[in-house]
Amino acid sequence: MATYVNDLRLKEIATGDESGTWGTSTNTNLELIGEALGFGTEAITTNADTHTTTVADGSTDPGRAMYLKYTGTLDSACTITIAPNTISRMQFIENGTSGSQNIIISQGSGANITIPPGDVKAVYLDGAGSGAAVVDAFASLNTVDLKVQDDLTVTDDASIGGDATVTGTLGVSGLLTANANVTLAGTTPTLTIGDAGAEDTKIVFDGNAQDFYIALDDSADDLLVGLGSTVGTTPAIAIDENLLTTLHGGLTLVGTTPTLTIGDAGAEDTKIVFDGNAQDFYIGLDDSADDLLIGLGSTVGTTPAISIDENLNATFAGVIQPPSANAIDLGVNGAEFRSLYLDTSLIASNELTIATGTNLVVDAASTIKLDAGGGEVQFKDDGTEIGVISMASSNMNIESKVADKDIIFKGIDGSSDVTSLTLDMSDAGAATFGSRIIVGSNTVMSSTNAVQFMGGSTQSFGDTGAIGIAGGTGFHITGSATGDMCFAPKGGNAFLIGTSNSGSGPSLRMKVDEDGHFMLGGATSMDANSSLLSLTINSNNKNCGIFISDGNNANRFGPAIRCGSDDNSGTNTMLTFQDGNGDGIGTITSSGGTVTYGAFTAHHEVNVPDADNPSDDSDAYAYGTLVEVVSVYLTDTNKRGSIRYTVQKSQTANSKKVLGAYCSNMGPNPMVPTTGTYANNLHMISISGDGHILCNNSGGNISVGDGICTSSTAGIGAKATDNPSMIVGIAQEDVTFSGSETKLVPVQFGVQQFTPWS
Repeated sequence: MATYVNDLRLKEIATGDESGTWGTSTNTNLELIGEALGFGTEAITTNADTHTTTVADGSTDPGRAMYLKYTGTLDSACTITIAPNTISRMQFIENGTSGSQNIIISQGSGANITIPPGDVKAVYLDGAGSGAAVVDAFASLNTVDLKVQDDLTVTDDASIGGDATVTGTLGVSGLLTANANVTLAGTTPTLTIGDAGAEDTKIVFDGNAQDFYIALDDSADDLLVGLGSTVGTTPAIAIDENLLTTLHGGLTLVGTTPTLTIGDAGAEDTKIVFDGNAQDFYIGLDDSADDLLIGLGSTVGTTPAISIDENLNATFAGVIQPPSANAIDLGVNGAEFRSLYLDTSLIASNELTIATGTNLVVDAASTIKLDAGGGEVQFKDDGTEIGVISMASSNMNIESKVADKDIIFKGIDGSSDVTSLTLDMSDAGAATFGSRIIVGSNTVMSSTNAVQFMGGSTQSFGDTGAIGIAGGTGFHITGSATGDMCFAPKGGNAFLIGTSNSGSGPSLRMKVDEDGHFMLGGATSMDANSSLLSLTINSNNKNCGIFISDGNNANRFGPAIRCGSDDNSGTNTMLTFQDGNGDGIGTITSSGGTVTYGAFTAHHEVNVPDADNPSDDSDAYAYGTLVEVVSVYLTDTNKRGSIRYTVQKSQTANSKKVLGAYCSNMGPNPMVPTTGTYANNLHMISISGDGHILCNNSGGNISVGDGICTSSTAGIGAKATDNPSMIVGIAQEDVTFSGSETKLVPVQFGVQQFTPWS
């Protein structure tokens, strides 16, 4: 009886069988043998996870082919079982499926072979029955000469005991071990490590005690040279994509003339950067200035500490500080500094100390200058302050700093030491002169303790206690009894100052009469009702006058101004205001019982938010800026009418809180408080009368008579268009806008509800 137990599943004819048909069976077997030596394809069901290839008994079957290609579309790996599990043979199997999935060749419960998509593997089936295994036939391929004319891809270890010549591309995805030399021949030989994927690639030098590597750190895109065999561990040299080379260890230049050149002579800044933990430093060439710089940071030119120019001049931006107990030698033997400038603000503790064991000599061919920005020169004896020369309010002060010790002026008279002046600090500075006092050529205080006034005749204040006054009834300064200035009594208790003691005439300048009336002027006859009186008080930086009628009484009145016609006819000027040049800027007049304020603008004192209040006397806001009420308070809670406002820039369009327009800062001013919540915070705003408001075009062009309200831009006004509107003033001039600019618009101030003109 015929069987099919051989590895090709050919029909084995039993002895005596197939009489008359033996030739047909034999031909079939020969065809199947030819099939086994050929090529076959077998399709896998779409997306199948398993597949069985059964070599048919005695009939055509592609699974029998020596080269078997599997086709079809897969969405996951597919396990292919080749049956029966007793077949023992070798095959070339190709994964020709689509879908980028592996196929797994199996025969029994033994080992399997995985074939990636597009790959071909030579395998043999051991036919061991249920435990059959599939083995990679070339897993331990040993060849004397291997010639690869195209790409060679090694996915596992490759061990080459001799020379390997590759004329195409050698791709190794596993470990390539060469026990001999590797030579890349040709005009442009290239060794490529990696396949452009996201992985670290490396060459490892396997040392006896220490390994080294050259590798690509793919995450950082850096080429590294370092210790060990793992990329990124203990790097020594790193090169990034900008060709920036980082040395993690030291750099040693050896040889007789080692040279490190930075730059290529082009127009660029070159530098060495020291990358510190909290602070970077650099040494660099500032190419535009041709200066060598040492400074802070990593950018040449930022915060330089030392600058050396082409003439070898060195400029220090900071302090030159010697080590403790050491000195800075400023030059000797003809190499001294021509000039030395010391800025003590850059010196530790802001003090410059010059200590010497002997004398300190300052020798100048011209002037020796002491310039103390603090306005004080101190004199000390072994650390104890004994005197000061200082400046206060532009005055020069000479001060002894030892309690009750004198200031003494000494000199040499001929060959004798003399004390010319002693100021006794234990007696409030009482002055003792060693000789007479001479003022000009006329006034002498002699050693006899007499004061002599020397002119036409000598009058003196002497030892007897008597006071001699020349010129009759007055005390005269300079000249005779009718001289340049006279202080004289007149009648009763009157007191006169003038150039005459007569009490009348154009020489009279000031008079205090018997009733206590104080009069200034140049009147022919000066009395309390004089029409020719004038008073000028000139004061700089202070109030020219303060009028006080003190006491808590409603009948205590302030100043009264009486002028003009008795019946108040015509225009009577009660008060005139002038600027610092004397130009008239305003008046208060009366006529027919009506008081008129000329060039009138009413103001109010306000405070601004701390964030807007300047530290100096500059304005908080631009002139004409609209402000609105934030809060109201009383300057004195016990007094009515002492209202003051805290304001800010207007915040919304058509604000009902608008108060006025910013005018100026009031400081310094006696009204400005120097302590308390609103210290040094007092400003002036315009609320009535003439003035200006900063406006934009958000309400359109402005015509005379239009109301001005707040706009949506903080502090800026606009033409009122809402009905009604809260306005702060009425425009007095046509204003046309060309764009989004702001303009000062003349207005008559007055906060009110307003119906815009239709």
